[in-house]
Amino acid sequence: MCGMGGGSWDWRIMSAVAEHRTHLFNSLSYRVMELGTSQEVLLGGALLCALLVIWRRAYRPAVAATASLLLAAATVAVLKPIIDRSRPPADLALHHVGTPAFPSNHAAITSATAVALLVAVRWGSPRRTIVAAVVLGGTVVFIGGCMVYLGAHWPTDIVAGWLLGSTIGGVVGLVARPRSRSGIDLRLPADPT
Repeated sequence: MCGMGGGSWDWRIMSAVAEHRTHLFNSLSYRVMELGTSQEVLLGGALLCALLVIWRRAYRPAVAATASLLLAAATVAVLKPIIDRSRPPADLALHHVGTPAFPSNHAAITSATAVALLVAVRWGSPRRTIVAAVVLGGTVVFIGGCMVYLGAHWPTDIVAGWLLGSTIGGVVGLVARPRSRSGIDLRLPADPT
């Protein structure tokens, strides 16, 4: 449909990234991409998650995370060919991919999974919730940053993927969130005087 590359902000950011790449960050970004697409790593991660779910009996969050990931991936698969946006050109990219760019599948599925977990789990305290949000959010931002750094995506592909995935993860996480056993009491406490 549109077929064009990124807008002026995308070009400015990608040009700045391309000018400031270093060997260390090139290697790190490639390694992150390889790990994220490795069948062995994905299978090992799935097995580890399954064991954690069984041990902690965290079935609702597991279903929410899985459903969010699958829904985000399916939504991106529908949108990409319709929007048909080109990826960054070879002179701005370390890793060129021939498929449409918008929205980013990596950004959508990581943010959908992270937000679903953040919302579906009762973390027990505000401090644990903040730590979980920082760890999950930091991971999502790091992976998205690597995709931009490699030139596999325009920055707005990543932002759109984050928005799409976060929306899906938030809705699915709310649906899966366990309800309080005693119900929610919205009444104010009685005045003791």
